[in-house]
Amino acid sequence: MLLATFPQDTESLMTNLLKQAKGAAEVKRIQCVLFGARGLKSEEIAPMVNFNHGYVKQIWSEYRQKGSQALLGENRGRARSRAHLSLDEEKDFLQPFIEKAKTGGFLEVSQIKQTYEEKYQRTVKPSIIYNLLHRHGWRKIAPRPKHPKADKAKQDQFKSELFPPRGKKSHS
Repeated sequence: MLLATFPQDTESLMTNLLKQAKGAAEVKRIQCVLFGARGLKSEEIAPMVNFNHGYVKQIWSEYRQKGSQALLGENRGRARSRAHLSLDEEKDFLQPFIEKAKTGGFLEVSQIKQTYEEKYQRTVKPSIIYNLLHRHGWRKIAPRPKHPKADKAKQDQFKSELFPPRGKKSHS
C-alpha cells in the first residue's frame, strides 16, 4: 500500500496553521494532513482525530486541490445551498401578499403556491411555501372553528340550566 504524498513543506506549514486554528474541527483537519505528511496511514490517523479513515483521505484530497484554505473555516454544509430563491427574492415575492394581509385580507397557501409556480415556472410542494412563510415570520392565524349547525340559543339555555345565574338566594 502506498503512503500519501504531500509537498515538501507541508509539515512546517501545518505546524504554523495549528497556531491559527480557531476551533476543534480545524485542528483535527490540520492534524490529518500533518500526520499524513509524517508518514502515517489514514487508518492510523482516523482514531486519533475521531474521524472515519475515508474522511481523512477526503481531507487530504481537498488539501491537495485547494491548499491550506480547505482546512480552515467551517466546511459543513452551505446555508440554503438548495434554495430556489435568495432571502431578498423571497421577501420581494411575499410583498404583494403582505399588502393584502395589512388590509385585512385572508391569505391561502394554495394561492401563494399557485402564484409562486406561475412566476418561477416550477412545481413545488406546499411545504416549500409553508417553510418560506415561516422563514419570514408568518404564522397561521385562523378564527376558532364553529359547528355549522350550532344554535346559540340552545347553548345559552343549556348553560343556564347547568349554571344558574348567581344573585339573591331565596330561602324557602
